[in-house]
Amino acid sequence: MVIKKIKKPEDLEIFLKDKSKTHKRFNHYTTSSVLNLILKNKTLKLTRGNSRSLNDWHERNSKGVEEEWNKTYIACFASDNYEKNIDEITVNYDSESMAMWGLYGFPSKEAVRITIPRKEMLRFINCSRAKLRKNKNIIFTEGIREAVYAVSKDMIKSIILTDVFYVKGTDKDIIPPEQKHIQTVLQFNTYNLHEYFQKRDFTGFVKNYAWNYEKETRIIVKLNKPIDKEFLYIELPDDVIRSFQITLGPNFQKCDFSDNTGNNTDCVLSNMIKKLYEFGIYNCRRSIFDGQVHFKSENLR
Repeated sequence: MVIKKIKKPEDLEIFLKDKSKTHKRFNHYTTSSVLNLILKNKTLKLTRGNSRSLNDWHERNSKGVEEEWNKTYIACFASDNYEKNIDEITVNYDSESMAMWGLYGFPSKEAVRITIPRKEMLRFINCSRAKLRKNKNIIFTEGIREAVYAVSKDMIKSIILTDVFYVKGTDKDIIPPEQKHIQTVLQFNTYNLHEYFQKRDFTGFVKNYAWNYEKETRIIVKLNKPIDKEFLYIELPDDVIRSFQITLGPNFQKCDFSDNTGNNTDCVLSNMIKKLYEFGIYNCRRSIFDGQVHFKSENLR
């Protein structure tokens, strides 16, 4: 769906889902410790939307419905669509976000970015839905993929890939200037938009415009009823893991991959590459800002 075809509020949800499929890359900023767990367990962690471990409590308090937050689990990515023309040839290139490195790559000496290309991300979502229809275990209450921790198919309502919609304001949300068309075609005033964004169906889709720099795309798993778990874990197929493109943070100095003795070892890029090879990952590089960034906030933590 294109933006000009949005005629009613429900169309906006369709638009966001369709838009998420157009991104070239999906970036997850994290640490080498987390990367290690992802590769070891072959799972991706999903966090319940009202968890205090998330950094945006405003979303939980001001957007959506609390009852629905208890059934909504999220994994977050920064979408990337950058291209430039070199000698009349269109070349894709990625753009690192210093804000994302600072917020999610902490401590900075362990910061990494996991990039999943569009083809593999869409395949991952489609395969997960297909496995669910075949009653296969794909979502677990613990990081390890064992049947005893599996969430039953009957508990899982949907697996969604969607962009986040950013709105301005606090008590009354105001659509940003570049999105005024949506406000016009929906024929909503700001109060009605605010009311709509409090509804159940939009829980997990809307954030305040202050977070727009994240360019966030989400994997959302919705359950039919709440369970007493702050985190869930979705299975990552081997081909998705092999598609990972790893970028080491600007201040990356060590990794948490263990050697044969079980001891952690300091590693430079070559050693990291060697370890990633064991998982079939052959795309790893340093940040373009390697050694050129000083995160002042790190001195305060």
